[in-house]
Amino acid sequence: MRSDDLEITDPDIGQHSIRLLLIGACAGLLLGTMVAIGKLGADRLPNTILATVNDVPLTTDEYRRALSVFGSEKREPVGDRDRALVLERMIEEELLLQHGVALGIFRVDSKSREEALRSVLAGLVIELDSSGSEPGSKHDKLLAQYLDGLKATSSIRWVGAAPQ
Repeated sequence: MRSDDLEITDPDIGQHSIRLLLIGACAGLLLGTMVAIGKLGADRLPNTILATVNDVPLTTDEYRRALSVFGSEKREPVGDRDRALVLERMIEEELLLQHGVALGIFRVDSKSREEALRSVLAGLVIELDSSGSEPGSKHDKLLAQYLDGLKATSSIRWVGAAPQ
């Protein structure tokens, strides 16, 4: 095809095409800029969430605790590789936990269930300690309130005869 074969008979068509092209380019630049600065369509996570694994958030507090434990077991200062390793281990741990839940391990394996419950209770005790509450009966009351809150937001239904 030769260039003289492409004749534009109406000069307005060429100008119209150039205008459309310019408008499209400007719109693309504008949208690209808005996405880049996070104003449009960017699902930004809150500052308290470092990452998500299958929509389960990994918080910066969990990361800092894990990094602190890792750093306390190390002689040299924690470096960038260490930080990446800690985050990778957190992600792997969450994936394994989700896999275990999906397989029903905590339902069928009493040892796994016992360890999981022990870990959850230890975490609650740590949370209560960090909130400034005194150990002992105050802990028991706060734990009972916490469990009552879980029960209130759960669907619990007796099926069959009620226990005697």
